[in-house]
Amino acid sequence: LLFLTCLLGIVGNGTVVWILSFRMKRTPFTTYILNLAIADIGVLILQYIYLFLLKNITLLVMCSHYCITLYNTDQLLLTAISVDRCVAVLYPVWHRCHRRPHLSRTVCVFIWVLSFLLTRAHPIKIPILVAFVCTILNCSVNPLIYFLVGRDKKSRSGLSMKVALQRVFKDEENSRGEEGLQAENQV
Repeated sequence: LLFLTCLLGIVGNGTVVWILSFRMKRTPFTTYILNLAIADIGVLILQYIYLFLLKNITLLVMCSHYCITLYNTDQLLLTAISVDRCVAVLYPVWHRCHRRPHLSRTVCVFIWVLSFLLTRAHPIKIPILVAFVCTILNCSVNPLIYFLVGRDKKSRSGLSMKVALQRVFKDEENSRGEEGLQAENQV
């Protein structure tokens, strides 16, 4: 079951990476999601390898080390997304007018570097089975969440992942614009 979950998560996150890299316009929010999907793929690939390395302790420790690094990156990216969304909701005019265009990229680079430095500074022991399973489930479910949020609930027709992602990010951009207009009208 864990092998299947890892494989499905790798395919789902790979699809998200492909669509956000080559098929959609890059926005600050999609930059975060792209980096999150890349970190999730890394975690899942390492977890998949981890399942095969149970007898080789040296490779197991190395695999665990990199998995923890990617998982830290994943959690820090989720934090950055939450902070960015909170600022956009609480201060929509400021967020729209004063947010630097490359802030998402800069934050993502900083998070990747910080994750690698933190993991190097604090050697971490082999994760327990529960953490292992939770990591696989967390990283595998994100593409499904994107698809479910972006699908049209009224329509029964098949929907591609690209259309679902476009709806999610179009709604996000439209709501940001509407929030800004409402705040400007109130001022």
